[in-house]
Amino acid sequence: MASRHLLRSLPGHLAFVLSMLVGATATDIAVNSYFYEGWGQGAANAAAYLIPPVLVVAVCAIATRWPREGGLVG
Repeated sequence: MASRHLLRSLPGHLAFVLSMLVGATATDIAVNSYFYEGWGQGAANAAAYLIPPVLVVAVCAIATRWPREGGLVG
C-alpha cells in the first residue's frame, strides 16, 4: 500500500475506530445501568435504558455503510 493512500484513508479508519468505541461504550454503560437500576421493572423502563445505545449504534452503522449520509446524520 502506498504511503499516500494510507495517509488519505487514515481519517476514515480513525473515525471508524472512534465510532466503534463510542458505540461499544454507550452500549456497555446502558446495559450495566439497566442491570443495576432497572432490573425487574417493566418494558418501558428497559426501553428508556436501551434505546439511546441502539440509536448510537444505528448512526455508527449508517455512517459506516453510507459515509456521506452518515456524516449528515451524525
